[in-house]
Amino acid sequence: NPSQFLTYIIRTSLAARQRAGLRPVQLGHRLQQLDAAIQSRQQVQDERIRVAVIMGGYSSERHISVESGRNIYEKLSSSVEYRPVPIFLAGSSEEFRLYELPINVMLKDNADDIREKIEQAEAGHAAHPVLARIRQEAAGITGTYAGQPVAAPRRISFEELAEKADEVFIALHGRPGEDGALQQELEKFGLPYNGSGAASSAVTINKFETNRRLREAGLRVADHRLAYRL
Repeated sequence: NPSQFLTYIIRTSLAARQRAGLRPVQLGHRLQQLDAAIQSRQQVQDERIRVAVIMGGYSSERHISVESGRNIYEKLSSSVEYRPVPIFLAGSSEEFRLYELPINVMLKDNADDIREKIEQAEAGHAAHPVLARIRQEAAGITGTYAGQPVAAPRRISFEELAEKADEVFIALHGRPGEDGALQQELEKFGLPYNGSGAASSAVTINKFETNRRLREAGLRVADHRLAYRL
């Protein structure tokens, strides 16, 4: 996330200035303070609340869902209270498929690009040799500043999700994130989530039914008609 990247840049810059002989004593103290803060942050990683950010989906709104999910992930990553876990939802209304994502895959252009990377990983495609070498050479940096848990998309079950996360942030747009279907699955495994519950979501996804119930409850709503596609 941006905070981790800036921390790395600042630490690298301070070390380079110290090696160049610019205020070596003062910069040495600064580096010690920064390293202590980084180490302290690593020690409290497991104490933060783990939040699974579920993005993607299979509706026409899956691309904007990824944008929302990335934004939520970045905000939570900068928090001292929460530790986000990026989760991509694929599949269909008959079968939800969950995937834990590496950060570089989460940052792909859109949901279809992410799904393509998932399909490549499931087909056993190895990373490009250059990327594999860079990943290996940068392991010390990413381990210190990012702590990325997975190197490739990995499918997980709802049971595994419940082990990886304390809470869920639903960043899906449209079905199954707004119709109660995903909420029902999360409730089966005792996972708290943001937004409305399963029952109310199942009603409010249908705007005609929502307006009908509001009117029956005595609330004023605009006149409306239900049109069917022939």
